[in-house]
Amino acid sequence: MKVIFLQNVSARVRKGQVKNVSDGYARNYLLPKKLAIPFTKQEEQKLARISEQRTNEDNAKQKFFEEAVTKLNGQIIYFEVKASEDGTLYGGLSKKDLVEKIEKLFKINIKEEIIQLEKPLKKIGQHKLKLQFTPDLVVEVIVELKRSTK
Repeated sequence: MKVIFLQNVSARVRKGQVKNVSDGYARNYLLPKKLAIPFTKQEEQKLARISEQRTNEDNAKQKFFEEAVTKLNGQIIYFEVKASEDGTLYGGLSKKDLVEKIEKLFKINIKEEIIQLEKPLKKIGQHKLKLQFTPDLVVEVIVELKRSTK
């Protein structure tokens, strides 16, 4: 029986793949657990539409990432923060703070996951940060922390 997989079943079988499986395996395991559906021409057309939509979304996302990299490349992002005399921040500067500032300054909606920051920034000065949109689209920005005079 030919089936279309609705979920990843193993390392070799991915969501959206069409495979021939034994009738018993399909009827007794895949179909009842909703891991796959029987292959029909109608489902094939539906799968093609979904695949095309996914491709269009991926292309739009890639274009957005490339534009974001162009805007952010080499930029310096300034923060005025409360810090002690020795330059240690009273509170750390987290990914959330960075995302808010980038969205405000550059009008780019990004997720915290793309910021390569292991722990919050705690010292006054310049810090190089990498933003990784995709494995091959990485941009470096400089975050400069200055002590606030307030």
